[in-house]
Amino acid sequence: MKPIGTAFAESAALAGVHAHRTSELAAMHTHRKGRIGILTSGGDCPGLNAVIRGAVKSAVRLGSDVVGFRRGFEGLVDPVSYVPLDTQNTSGIINLGGTILG
Repeated sequence: MKPIGTAFAESAALAGVHAHRTSELAAMHTHRKGRIGILTSGGDCPGLNAVIRGAVKSAVRLGSDVVGFRRGFEGLVDPVSYVPLDTQNTSGIINLGGTILG
């Protein structure tokens, strides 16, 4: 599929940013498999679950594992409190208030 317009790509090139489709990024980074940690500061923030879900979907698509730290920064202190995140357990969280990580 060819893009209809080139305005975004031209603007990105002028700014020195390389625009890639997600499939192209996945192909470029197939040799990398990392782990990404998501930490929220614990406050109430509208739309935070949507951000978590989007980050998880992108990371999984690129081949990374994702963990979410519970209870904000307290989740980094012994005992460390985290939960593995994937597309299944983040599906349907957009309409929930607050953050699923607490």
